[in-house]
Amino acid sequence: MEFANKPIDPLDRRSTPIVPPKLTIKTAEKGDEVQLTPFLEQAFFRHLHADWYEPLFWFDEPNAVTLISEREGKLAGALIAAADPPPAAWVRAAAFDYMGLSRNQIKIQFLEMIERAAAILGQQGITDLCWMSPRRWAEPWLVDAGFRLHTTMVTYRKDDLRLPTLPSLPPEIKVRPVLPEDMRTLALMEESAYDPIWRHSQRGLHKAWRSALVFDVVLWEEQVVGFQHSTRASQHDAHLARITIHPDFQGRGIGSHLLARAIRQYERMGIKHVTLNTQAENIQAQKMYNRFGFKPTHYRWPLSTLTLSGSLLNEATD
Repeated sequence: MEFANKPIDPLDRRSTPIVPPKLTIKTAEKGDEVQLTPFLEQAFFRHLHADWYEPLFWFDEPNAVTLISEREGKLAGALIAAADPPPAAWVRAAAFDYMGLSRNQIKIQFLEMIERAAAILGQQGITDLCWMSPRRWAEPWLVDAGFRLHTTMVTYRKDDLRLPTLPSLPPEIKVRPVLPEDMRTLALMEESAYDPIWRHSQRGLHKAWRSALVFDVVLWEEQVVGFQHSTRASQHDAHLARITIHPDFQGRGIGSHLLARAIRQYERMGIKHVTLNTQAENIQAQKMYNRFGFKPTHYRWPLSTLTLSGSLLNEATD
């Protein structure tokens, strides 16, 4: 098989997908953004990861790869994957258009791009590649690429801002708005509290702060031990994006007080509804959300992961 740019050693696999004729796959270069930006917005099959980064941010970034495919000089596909922080990477964007190709040919192209991205990221020490999207078009292709369901994200919604009765916080606990100099501490806390796929980097947290609706930290005797971050989903809707408590301070009701403080601030801002996402198996968090009047919705987001060491692609034929 021939490719447009210098070859990349693939991972071991049972079979090699055959890229459709006259279709070339390569690492994107400066100048490709001119086509790539509208393509990511207009392609028939599209996926944009929900985070604070624009897809093209990842050009020339470490622990990142941007692949494109071309047919007769026009974009037919694109895939952007990046780890921030390592060792787990996410597919940040993916887009594919028909361009005279069959659906099965697009699938083969998708598998080849996943294989190449996995090889590049694996050589950089990345251990997992993750995909999460409310759009379901890629699900059967992800299975063929070796992804496995890691968890399901459940969306909860609260249609009022009433608060439960909570015990008073001890005097050594204080809550204040986040400061830029807190970001390094929060990133270290994420590392302590979460498995790699869930962590945010210091840079990512700083970007979250710049677009936040509410971003508070909680201090225990002047030590930052937790935080809460929310975004505005619409004029009257807030989204609780994150509550993180250091493992040494969990189980003391701190998360409940952070959530209550956030809801009071929502009310002052004219917010009427609140949503959040949590893992289906996170029963402890769901108990807290239920106590606050959140109700599960029918929205379910599968989160799939590909282990980059020894991953295999299932057979795909044209």
